[in-house]
Amino acid sequence: MFSWHKSHLENIKAIKPKSIFYSSYGGSLKTVLQQIIKSELSRDFNLRIKDNALLSEIASPNFFYLSRSEEKKIITIEQIRAAKDFLLLKTNKKKYLYIDGGQHIRINGYNALLKIAEESDDSVNIWIMTNSLVSIPTTILSRFHKVRFPSPTQHEIKTFLESRSINYDSEILSFLSENPALLEENDSIELLNSFNSLVEKKDIYQVDNNKLALLVDYLIYLAKQDIKEKPKRAFKSLDILLDVKKSLSLPNNLSLDVIKLRINSSF
Repeated sequence: MFSWHKSHLENIKAIKPKSIFYSSYGGSLKTVLQQIIKSELSRDFNLRIKDNALLSEIASPNFFYLSRSEEKKIITIEQIRAAKDFLLLKTNKKKYLYIDGGQHIRINGYNALLKIAEESDDSVNIWIMTNSLVSIPTTILSRFHKVRFPSPTQHEIKTFLESRSINYDSEILSFLSENPALLEENDSIELLNSFNSLVEKKDIYQVDNNKLALLVDYLIYLAKQDIKEKPKRAFKSLDILLDVKKSLSLPNNLSLDVIKLRINSSF
């Protein structure tokens, strides 16, 4: 768990039975929710759960784990109905439904959950983790408590990098401060360092095709930083890079060789 998640978690007094967890920067809270749920289940049901156990591996009649399967793009209505049936079972103990990836539920799935959420008492806990709060219907948002985890400060990011002996410069630190979700990707910082080297050599052809979007975002950031000192050059670079960014998002974009050529011409 990241230190900034841990420090924020320590400040949360109590979690309400119907809650949505999200980070302000769109990052994942999987490790945070793992700790919260394991702690709750251990306390309420005297369960012994291994530290490295996945939530999907926890066997308890009072806990239901719901997530998208690898073969599906969404959490299906059949999965929602199974979760609903679990919540309707009579018991004198608490129940926990944890939904990992609320952004993967369609409106009909949320409609199925809404009624049980409204009619159940505080012994029924429905906790939803999402990396996109805007994907959650307003009918759900208005009835659930929202638990927001803020972005890390630049000092927290710096401490994180130095604690792991990761090389960085001021540009990388500032870029990560604006894009903290990259800290959750294993090779992102190493890539940014390699981008710096390739930009100096004016040769980005070695960049893997699946990393071009990150490269373009980083170069756009660098160009914006140059606007005050080198406005003419910076705006020229931005025109090229923003056009390339748009091309990368289109289904029928330019060939990747042409895109790399255009990126190279931006600096």
